[in-house]
Amino acid sequence: MASYLQSTFSVFLLGFYIPLLVAQGIPDCRGQKADIIFLLDSSTSEGQPNFNHQLDFVKNLTKIYDIGPNNVQIGLTTFSTQSHHQFWLNSYQDQTSLQNAIGNVPYMSGNTNTGDGLNFVTTQGFSSAHGMRNDATHILVVITDGQSQDTTTTAAMAAKVHQAGIEVVAIGIGNGVRMSELQAIASDSKHVLTVESFLALASIQHNLASTTCSSCKTSQADVVFILDSSGSEGNTNFQKELQFVSNFVTNVHIGPQNIQVGLVTFSDIAQNEFYMNTYQTKRDMIAKLQNVSYRGSTTHTELGLQYARQDQFTSSHGSRPNVKKIAVVLTDGQSHSHTLTLSEATKLKQFGVTIISVGIGTAVSETEINGIASDLNHVFTVATFDALHTIQSELENTACGGTVPPPTTVSTECGSKPADIVFVLDSSGSEGADNFNKQLQFMTNFVTNFQIGPHDVQFGLVTFSIDAINEFYLNTYNNQQDISNKLTNIAYVGSTTHTELGLQYARQFQFTPTHGSRHNAQKIVIILTDGQSNSKPDTIHEANLLKQMGVKIISIGIGTGISQTELESMATDQQHVFNVGNFDALHTIQSELKNTACGVGSGGTAVTSPGPNSVCMADVVFAIDASGNEGQSNFQKSLSFMSEVVNEFPVSPGNVQFSLVTFGAHASLDFKLSQYHNKASLIRAIQRAPYIGGSQTSWVALHLVRQSVLTAAGGARAGVKSFVILITNGPSSSHSAFLRETATLNQSTNMTGIAIGIGNGVNSYELDVFAADRRHEFRISNADDLSTLKHTIRDTICGGTAQTLTTSNPALATTPTDSFQVYPDSSN
Repeated sequence: MASYLQSTFSVFLLGFYIPLLVAQGIPDCRGQKADIIFLLDSSTSEGQPNFNHQLDFVKNLTKIYDIGPNNVQIGLTTFSTQSHHQFWLNSYQDQTSLQNAIGNVPYMSGNTNTGDGLNFVTTQGFSSAHGMRNDATHILVVITDGQSQDTTTTAAMAAKVHQAGIEVVAIGIGNGVRMSELQAIASDSKHVLTVESFLALASIQHNLASTTCSSCKTSQADVVFILDSSGSEGNTNFQKELQFVSNFVTNVHIGPQNIQVGLVTFSDIAQNEFYMNTYQTKRDMIAKLQNVSYRGSTTHTELGLQYARQDQFTSSHGSRPNVKKIAVVLTDGQSHSHTLTLSEATKLKQFGVTIISVGIGTAVSETEINGIASDLNHVFTVATFDALHTIQSELENTACGGTVPPPTTVSTECGSKPADIVFVLDSSGSEGADNFNKQLQFMTNFVTNFQIGPHDVQFGLVTFSIDAINEFYLNTYNNQQDISNKLTNIAYVGSTTHTELGLQYARQFQFTPTHGSRHNAQKIVIILTDGQSNSKPDTIHEANLLKQMGVKIISIGIGTGISQTELESMATDQQHVFNVGNFDALHTIQSELKNTACGVGSGGTAVTSPGPNSVCMADVVFAIDASGNEGQSNFQKSLSFMSEVVNEFPVSPGNVQFSLVTFGAHASLDFKLSQYHNKASLIRAIQRAPYIGGSQTSWVALHLVRQSVLTAAGGARAGVKSFVILITNGPSSSHSAFLRETATLNQSTNMTGIAIGIGNGVNSYELDVFAADRRHEFRISNADDLSTLKHTIRDTICGGTAQTLTTSNPALATTPTDSFQVYPDSSN
């Protein structure tokens, strides 16, 4: 993990000179108001030289702040056997005196009593008597090179810091740190940073500066949490909901000019806990959250939504005009009245409130949580209450403006010169009017990416069925609005599929000077179809004639009725073939289509790090240890980790697909790649996977992956990169069979192996053989550390150097099948 982070941040490894760091993009923190305390490890394991490196790191980082009573204040405490106060937040009010004070901090060796240090800064450091300001952001930066002497006390003290509304960044140095402890100390996983050595501290300077300078400081939003307090929750899970809210409050800037938070709970009645203008500091709000009562009884979700609309989002209770309004609904079940709940949600949305719905566990109604939310991008599902933290970051992004679409950036040109783009759309009987309109909407969305005009990008449109119909030429419309208006009035025809006539019309009439074709422009045809042409030879002939004219052809196949051979023959090459599972999935290739049409990146594909709604294509198979050596508890943690990984991706037939195989005394195919096409149903299926027990037959699982998963029948898509993620905590029961199955799997598929070994009992050689290379092999001390890998796995699959994104793939098999088992026979 440390080596991964070091390589990630190596671009910033520029030494300790702040002017150079600033030149590389360190955030400008001038004008920020924050109280920051550094808690530095001064134990014997550090040593004087390494302790001095910590001080240099703090000195260089703090140089980027405006220091003063109205800007940033810095405090510093060290810890070894006990805490050692060095200076308070209000001790130094200018850069010169601060830098001198940091340089004079003494090294005091001893044990690693991290818990005492955390307790000291919470009770003494962050106090008004020592300079803490209620209207400032409170940040604690903990730096350590080892494990604390009492992990239980450290975790308890860290919870106390979080409850005080203090944002905590944990920095681990070297191989002696325990990742699970760092995560317990930090506010969340994105506040954990690791480096391999003290000399490498400078490499995370930028990340730490970003965290302390720009954590949602200037965003404004009115946020109301609506929490399920019904009988299905239970008090323990209700407390986890409250902790989720506390974590959110900790990570945003609370106040009348920033984020305001209100809370409503519901069961058989709706209960107001506090209004948006009740608490103006994190500390007061978090103190209240620790004293909210659980009620029990029935689930009247509609009453919670109604109360938010009628009483929370009012000016008398803090709602501000022209400020984003957000309601976050958490529930683990179905409402008492589905109809009333959806009605109240609609009224709240009509009131201008964005609704985020969070469904917890397997008992929620997918239809209901989708109906409550503003749209599907505002629906979150987690398998258990313990997994709520996995969506914390996305929720914060929504409140801080992360999900508000930025102004569309229009391209004046397509690549290095203007472009003439003709869409050729299937209007045959197999489409149907609804799906035909989805094609038109797809084109409408695509057009909005460009500046339209005779010197920029031009669009034409031809439809085809029994005949070809010109809808408009390249030079008919010179702006987006006119094209969009026309696209809402295109008639659906029906009848047979004469694809060749559409291509012929584009060649003979669209790409002519009379109708707007320009000699200096790229010429592109984008053809969409859901079936096979009436005459395949004529279709391929017409496509070849277009290509001979210098026209680039991009073919898009929709659904399972297309001919893959025909699609590939029409297209300019394999990189210009797209497939989506259905018409609703067309939007998933929007960005990639633009890149391909305009020649962006290698092979027309722009590779970027994915977000949960970005374009990414991969077939991902998890092979998870469910043997007796793993145990029920660790098996559940592995399943939760898979759910966390799933939440990092866009899940659909046109993006990322997942399959699960588990293994113990036998191997079980829990579900195929083509079985689940949205996150909610997929995560529920993951959590239903049964524990097996018995011996460790990972080789049987690999056999099952090869025979039943990475196949067309299993939902694997040709040309789409496949990944098999093996999670195990012990050696296979048959070493030779494991090596044989790994070799056969590599020979017969294009899969990339990712190996995750848990604990000291794994067979290192088996991990080495299975992993594609050392970058794809991970070792962690226990199952609790799995969550530290989710971003690494995400980047490996769709954002990093391991990504292979090919846009050509066959029709998808979409029929779910029941799980089945394979029993070991190592002689095969």
